Amino acid sequence: MTISRQRKKVKNQCKAQEEAICAQADAIEPAAEDALECLRSAAQEQLRRYAGKIALALGKKAACGDLNSAKFLLQVTKEKPRPGRSRRRDGPSEAQRLAAEPLWQDPLAEPLTKIGSEGIDLES
Repeated sequence: MTISRQRKKVKNQCKAQEEAICAQADAIEPAAEDALECLRSAAQEQLRRYAGKIALALGKKAACGDLNSAKFLLQVTKEKPRPGRSRRRDGPSEAQRLAAEPLWQDPLAEPLTKIGSEGIDLES
């Protein structure tokens, strides 16, 4: 088989795959009338179908030194936060609340203005 025939064969295979994908996309009923929601639904379906191949391709690129692929894989594999267990607090943290409080002053201690330069007279 010549190179031109191989190219035609590959081109026809790609065209057939593209037509099959378009037919599948048409078969997906949109979750809403919104076109963006329809696009999201179709993209999720493709991700579900080709997730393994995508992961392998990203892994190969990351192994070859592609930093963006490595970062993406790390972000995807991070554990999702559980709903209801938010780490974000409402209001200031404990350290911020303690820092905002006034400094403690001993109510029994005499103010420094009453103590003279010679010190406190303990005999009186």
